[in-house]
Parts: sequence; C-alpha cells; structure tokens
Amino acid sequence: MLHAPLKHNTDVHYHSTDTTVLNTEDKELHHDKQRELQDIVKSELRNATFEASWVPDTFCPADPDIVTGVLTVLRERNVFTTAVDGKQVVLINWPAPGAGERQFYAPFVGKLNAIIDAFEVLYPNQYARSFFFGTRFYVYDRSMLGSVDGEAALKPDLLASKTTLDGGLRIYWYHAMLAGEVKLSWPELVAQAATYARCMFAATEHRAFIPILCLNHAEGSFRLCLYHRGGLLASMAMDLETIDGFHMFVSTIVGLWQWDSLKKAGCEPSMSHSHISFNDSQYRITAVLCRCQAIRARATSVFVVQKDETPADEGIKTRSQVRDNMTRVLLLNDKKLEPWSRLSPFDNLMPLPPSATKQIAPIQLPNTFIVKCSHQPDGRHKEEDVFRSVQGFIGIPEILGGYEAEQFNIPMEHTTVEWDIISPDKDGLDSDDSDGYSSSDADENSVAADEVEDSKNLIMPIESKADDGSDNDDDRRGNGSCVDHNEDSDGTEDGNNDGNECGGSVEDDSETGEANQEVKPHRRHTIEIRRHRHLIIKTVGRRLELVDGPGTLARAIQHAIIGHCALFTVGGYLHRDVSNGNIVVLPKPTDGCKIPPINQCIAVLIDGDVAKEWGSREQASHRSGTLPFISAQVADRWLVGMPPFHTPIDDLESFVWVLLYELLRWTAKRTKRERLWWKQMNADTLDIAAPSKHITLSMWADPELYKHIKLSSILRPFRELLHKLFASAASFEKEMRTTSETDLINLFDRAYIQFVQILESHIPLLPAEFTFRKDSKDQEVPKGSKKGKKGI
Repeated sequence: MLHAPLKHNTDVHYHSTDTTVLNTEDKELHHDKQRELQDIVKSELRNATFEASWVPDTFCPADPDIVTGVLTVLRERNVFTTAVDGKQVVLINWPAPGAGERQFYAPFVGKLNAIIDAFEVLYPNQYARSFFFGTRFYVYDRSMLGSVDGEAALKPDLLASKTTLDGGLRIYWYHAMLAGEVKLSWPELVAQAATYARCMFAATEHRAFIPILCLNHAEGSFRLCLYHRGGLLASMAMDLETIDGFHMFVSTIVGLWQWDSLKKAGCEPSMSHSHISFNDSQYRITAVLCRCQAIRARATSVFVVQKDETPADEGIKTRSQVRDNMTRVLLLNDKKLEPWSRLSPFDNLMPLPPSATKQIAPIQLPNTFIVKCSHQPDGRHKEEDVFRSVQGFIGIPEILGGYEAEQFNIPMEHTTVEWDIISPDKDGLDSDDSDGYSSSDADENSVAADEVEDSKNLIMPIESKADDGSDNDDDRRGNGSCVDHNEDSDGTEDGNNDGNECGGSVEDDSETGEANQEVKPHRRHTIEIRRHRHLIIKTVGRRLELVDGPGTLARAIQHAIIGHCALFTVGGYLHRDVSNGNIVVLPKPTDGCKIPPINQCIAVLIDGDVAKEWGSREQASHRSGTLPFISAQVADRWLVGMPPFHTPIDDLESFVWVLLYELLRWTAKRTKRERLWWKQMNADTLDIAAPSKHITLSMWADPELYKHIKLSSILRPFRELLHKLFASAASFEKEMRTTSETDLINLFDRAYIQFVQILESHIPLLPAEFTFRKDSKDQEVPKGSKKGKKGI
C-alpha cells in the first residue's frame, strides 16, 4: 500500500528508521514532519488525557523514610534550600524565570541525578536491585539513531541511559530507559513527549506503559506522564518551588528507582526483545512479522517463534554483562547498527531470555508457531473464541490458545479527572520550541488512528493485523474525514475511536447505532483501559501478494470466503474486516472440512479482533473495515456520518476489492484507468473513496460497459471474473434492501454459494503465472496476444 510519511498505519518493521544529524538545509523539512507527527499524537490523545493526584503513590510508591533521607542529603549538597517562611523552595543553580528552554536542560538533569546519587549512597542494596540500576540522566538534545519512519529526527531534551551519552553519542529508542521533555506550555509538552512514547512503544512491544518526565519551565512545575494504550494518565502538576511540590517530585523519582522488577516497570516479564517463555520453555523470536507504532491503540505485533534448546541458565546474563554488551554495540560505527524498528534476534543485540515464564493451560506447542500481541478494548470477543468456534474448516486458522499479559491497570478505588489539555482551544499555544521544532493544530477533519499498520508489509503468519485506537469526535466523522487505509478506529460512547494496526481496520462505537448529526455538548470521558492479550497460533503462511500466480490468488480468496462463510453460518460471527492483509496463503495445502469440490485448504482468513456476533448488541464499536476494501454502501454511510449496517454482503464485496487491489499491485505498467483505480483505492479520505467505489463498481457490474475497459496484461484474464463478482455484489446489495429480516439468512446463504461457484468456474481459465511483456509503445500485453480495440 502506498503511504505518505508518518502515516498512522506504519508497519515499522519494514520502514528504515535511521536518521542523521540535521543539516541546515533539511531543518524546514524536519519541522514540517515534526508538526505532522505531533498532529497525529494529538489526534490519538484527544479526549483521552487524564490526571490524578494518586498517580505517583500508585505507580511508583516511595518509602517515606527513604524520601526524607534523600531530601536531607540534597539539602546538605546544596541542591536546594528553603525560604525564610519555610514553605518555599529555592533551587540552587536554577535559571531565572523567563529563561530560554535550553537553559533548563542541564539544571533539570542535575537535580534528577542528584536524587539518584543520594538514593544510591543511602540505600546501596535497594539501588542495586533497581530496574534502573546503572542508569543516569543526560542532556541529549540531538537526533536519535532511529525515529518514527525515519522521517522526523526526534530530539529528546534529556534521556536516562545505562550508557554514557557524553560526547555526542547517539542511541536508539530501544536503549533509552527514560525520556524527558522541557517546554513552556502543557499542550505542546504533552504532544512532544507523546512522540517519544510512541517511538518507545514501537521499540519495545512488551511495555504496558511508557513514563515520560515533563518539566513546564514557565510554571516551574513537573509532571510524571504515563502514556498507555488507552491514552495518557498524568500526575498533578508539582510546583518545584514549594515544599509540597518539591517533596512530591523527589518522592516520584525515588519511587521510580525503587522499581525492582520488570512488572513494576510495566513490562511483560515472560517476554523480551528476543524470547517468549511458556510453561518453563523458551521460544526464540525468529522473525518480526508486524510491529506497530502508536500510543492509543490495539498495537498489534506479530512474531514467529521457535523453541530454543539453549539451557535457560546459559542464556541469562547479569545486569553488568547486558550493560557492557550494550555499550559495545552502541560504540560501533552507526552503519553497522540496525535501526530499532528491526530489532530482533538477527541484530547485534545480545539474546536476553525473559526473567519469568507464562503458565498457560496444557497444550501441545509445535517447535514453530506464531504469537500475536495486542491491546484490546473491553467488551471485545476473545479472538481465540471467535476462531475456535469453527476450527477445522477450510479458510480458518488453527488457534492454540490465548492469555492476558502484563497490562496497564488502575485500582478500582481510584478515580481520574479529565485533563482537557489536547483540544482545539488548547492547541497552538505559543511555544519557545528552541530546539527548532514546533507543532501546529491538529486538523479538525483528521481521523487519528493510534496504531495502524500497513497490511501489505506483513510476511504473514496467520495473524498479523488490526489495531484500534484513534480518537475522533463523532461529529467529525462525515465531511470526508481522513481515514487511514488500515485503520481500526474503535470509537467509544464518549466519542472516541480506536485505530488499527497490522492490516488495520476502522471501527466506530455506538450503543444505539443511531446517527446523531446534532452538535453535542461537551461530555465527560472515562479513561480507557485495554486488555493486553497474547494469541498463540499454529497456522503460518505468507501474505497474499506473494502468491505464485493468478490461479492461486483467486483460489486463496475463494478459500477465505469459505472460511468467512463458516465463521458466519456455523460460528455466528461476522468478520467485518476483510482486507488483503487478512488473507494468508499457506506454504502447502492442508486438509480441512471439505466443501465439494474443494478438498484441501490453501489460504485462511485471519484476524477476528473485530468480529461481532450476528444480531448481538454493539460492543466496543460498530464501525469496522479497511478503507480500500470496504463496500460502497459502508463507505457511503461513513461519509454522511451514519452508522453502517455491516452485513455478509459487504464483506463479500470486500473480497472483490481485495482481488482488484492485488491485481493492480502486480501490474507494473498500468493503463490510465488502472492508475486512477490505484490512486482512488489508496486515497486517505472518504470523500474520494466513497464516490469512486460506486463508479468503479458500476463500471464492472454493467453487462456491456465492463467489456470495453482498457486493461493491462495482468488484469485482462480476470475481466469476466471481476465482472461477475462485482455484479453479484451489486445485485445482492440491491436485493437486500427489500428483503425482510426473516429472509436475510437465506439471502446470505445464496450469496456465499454464488461467490464460491463463480470463483470455482473461473479459476481453471486463469493463467498459471503472471505474465509481463511490453510492446513497442511500452504498453503491457500478455504473451502471444494481439492488441485489441480501444477501451475506456
């Protein structure tokens, strides 16, 4: 799929993220891309930012006696003193009010390191057990080695690292233990810090939340910001010039350094960058198939894992060994280092087995299988339950199990307050942005997807995709809103949406399914908590674009339709997200429930994340699909802000769009009409996608017009097949409008049968291989054919 820089749905595994030191002539380009990235994270976080006074004591509780001891040492070392009244704090070597942003970097880092040093001196044993053992803060203020898509050279003001960052050394986001940001306004500070959290999430899939240290130098106040898959939870502002505020600041940092386990730091202890452990057995990650970047998202990542026979005690390294190895790697020439988006066992990183194992129900695990990690909104069906309802059918993947991993939790007794910091009236405040970057207001028509991925980039397993998490207001869903190709915007009843990932989809939330076109008053939103789930999948395959010929492509789509039919008619679930990324071709045919005349399965339909029980009340969302492949009627209803009535007919039409899309992908030299289709199918806006779908569908469904479409050599053998499939989709959609509810199931049955039969009759007529040959006018023609009449 074609994507502009900094797309929401970027599969970072396939995008190089190397950046270089900024040249003077490049700065304006980087400014633009930085503003675009900030707009993305602002859209992700809108209506999803909260604050609470209990955040430090809940997530990084510090022993009061330790804090008192650290404060005593800080006073003795002239880090601070108190005013005569005893209520105000005087920070030694602190810039005067009105000083520029950069003048606060070194003093802020100095205060942080002073707190850490005092803690280490007073409590060396606790310090040695700390998750942050050996970590210090440094003024960074230079571009990272890896950034989002490699398009915006992000420059965090300060970083905490186990490696000395003096002398201009640049590191990857994977190696950043903590990041900090200094700015003079909270809206800009939250947005800039969010770009760092987005990168750190993408670099470390097993993180449940990312803490960022934020200093508002205009106010002289500090916040601990915890970015998680539901948005942002921040502490209340701590005034560093008051006794209470400075005391809480010191307590927060000490509390962070008292994290003595991966779990406290928000990490899944049974997973590392190189391994996952189940039932006391280690499985090495041998391939990263899908890795997403987003904050508020389903954040799907997909890995191929293989049993590692290396004894566990031989693989575990001491903290000092890990630190020494990291230093060695970082000091290599930049060109020898892989960007963080490709961190895997194939990189220079030392394999690091997990510190714990996940005990799951007794199942027979093969030596090689797939693990899919995602953060699901509450109310979703478990994906293993969806597919287990039809295990063994043609077109259905084999699921081994699923479980909940480490996730972001808020104790039931605590409540949060909505912090309306990312909103139209808050965006665009003046910022000194002295690092050269500034942000602009988020586009009001932009539909953000916190996590979305490019489905074409998956080297498919059985599961690799959808994510949800964007946050849009319901009253902006019309007007040709910008929607990512692979976005699973999962709206909530407060008007929030969720975006999607590896193969993405777009969903929208509504309790009633009623369209509401009126302007809504401001409503209170509730913090969104997502369930971090791991799915274990036996079926492994390759992505649809890697098929070995036209016949295999059509057969793969036919088998996916059969799986879709089984899921609906037997399991009772409507898939709702048919896309090219959600059809996986198997390495060799396998036996399955036989449907005459089909004996073996060559492809499966994956990703049941957004599947819905037919006839059930809407759960976390009701709007679902992937923009290039949604049906014309679904696109229409999105465009005018109406909740779509998603049916099996819409999904069947989506299969036809997948076929057309993949044929266009294979076409090296497209005709003028094909270039237009390709551009329209890759459009990011509904006001282009919706009308273009109707025009294309009508053209293919017309009994005479389709014959005169000028086609390239790749599409020409599919002319009759595309016509019959599009015509059937249009006919069933029209018939459905006048069909009573009691007769709908019969109509759906007939549609499934007709689509399968159309494909069965045409597959034998398709060529064995895709053919490419150009004539003297550089026009593609199939081998052995003559030029035909001019077409439209």
